[in-house]
Amino acid sequence: MNVAQLELARVDLGMTVFDLWLAYFALGGLRTALELGSYLSFGGNSSDADHDAIVHALNEEYLDRGQPDHHLAYARD
Repeated sequence: MNVAQLELARVDLGMTVFDLWLAYFALGGLRTALELGSYLSFGGNSSDADHDAIVHALNEEYLDRGQPDHHLAYARD
């Protein structure tokens, strides 16, 4: 999955970068909120674990909103 899909999901959910960062950080993400925002805007390198923490945060938000059909793929899916 490319980074643009992550950003589209964030926008679709109406999450701010800070909202996503809080969820991502709680899951063990290591980027700062500024680094996460930059990554979502401009791309760059990411480990599978870091990518999956972002995906998991977004997937959890979709599930919390009763939208399981919006499942995003993890790095090894």
